[in-house]
Amino acid sequence: MIIRQVQFSDATAIAELYNWYIDNTIASFEEAPVSTDEIVSRPGRVDDSNPWLILEDEERLLGYAYAIPFKTRPSYRYTKESSVYIHKDYCRTGYGLKLLQSLIDEIRVMPIHRLIAGIALPNEASI
Repeated sequence: MIIRQVQFSDATAIAELYNWYIDNTIASFEEAPVSTDEIVSRPGRVDDSNPWLILEDEERLLGYAYAIPFKTRPSYRYTKESSVYIHKDYCRTGYGLKLLQSLIDEIRVMPIHRLIAGIALPNEASI
């Protein structure tokens, strides 16, 4: 298992993993599945100021985490919103915590003062 920076070639696997959450939970706050193109084109997603990490083994993507701008107003420029998604077959393995810890390590070298997570309740594992 490794944690690495996201690549554009990960978009299809990210969409598949994420769409399971859209179709089966309220965790994503989305109502319709997203395409690979949608993952790639979402604004503010992948660049030097918005870290995206991938957790994978030799066979597949097991999860991903990212931090994006929380809001557009200037006073929020030092605040990011984080998200962590783990493949449904690997929930409650500690992988989400590993990804979150790695994401926080990425954020610590940036001029970011707050990292916020929006959690749909009930969701004991995310809390």
